[in-house]
Amino acid sequence: TTNPGSLLKIGLSVTGGYVYRGAAIPALQGKYVFADWSTSFGTPNGTLLGLEETTPGSFTLSQLDIAGGNPIGRYVPSFGEDEEGELYVATRTMAAPSAPEPGGLPSGQLFKIVAAPVEQTVTLTADRDNSVFSEFAGNSNGAGDLFAGQILNSPAIRRALIHFDVSSIPAGSQINSAAVTLEVTKVGPATGGGFTFGLHRLTRDWGEGNSAGLGQGAPAEDGESTWEEAKFNQEAWAEPGGDFIAADSASRVVGNL
Repeated sequence: TTNPGSLLKIGLSVTGGYVYRGAAIPALQGKYVFADWSTSFGTPNGTLLGLEETTPGSFTLSQLDIAGGNPIGRYVPSFGEDEEGELYVATRTMAAPSAPEPGGLPSGQLFKIVAAPVEQTVTLTADRDNSVFSEFAGNSNGAGDLFAGQILNSPAIRRALIHFDVSSIPAGSQINSAAVTLEVTKVGPATGGGFTFGLHRLTRDWGEGNSAGLGQGAPAEDGESTWEEAKFNQEAWAEPGGDFIAADSASRVVGNL
């Protein structure tokens, strides 16, 4: 039992629910999840609630922490449970059970109760690049030098490709922001005092270069990386929207060192 005077005074009517037995939200394990139908007859404003036994014979009532706020701005007429013990909440925006919204559409919506997303920062190290001119064997594995920019005394532009393995990021994750850090170690003479480097997202995969440790690079083999100024009779990647996104993700002017 509990002291009635200690209970939250919420609204108009209790909507029965379920004891949570799912696995997706550990914080709800063993908690009886239910709702108050609404705080008002005229305005949809249901509140999702939880009741748990904190000590034998003593219960604690609380409002669930819901993204977007709780009350949820909808009437709550019912709950549901699936085979895994995960819970669903049925809602509507009109007070009458079958009242349509303007336009004749039903006013009900069914929501699954899920865990709030956890914001994390992930740092990835490049795992391969197209450094066919690396000075040491193995430097094309994301750790070697990249050669990119405007070729001296030529209008041709050489691209460098770099790859990150993002398999450690869970599928369905929302990326709020991303940044790539490159260290510039050498810059040649640039017309007008600077060259604008653009960062573009590729739309097809590519292979690594093969330096063979000779210091002079080696011709790109089948399936290896190519660039706009093809040095080894390879196909140039020059079709925005087919090989890479035309709009750059970021750009930076690099001048002489």
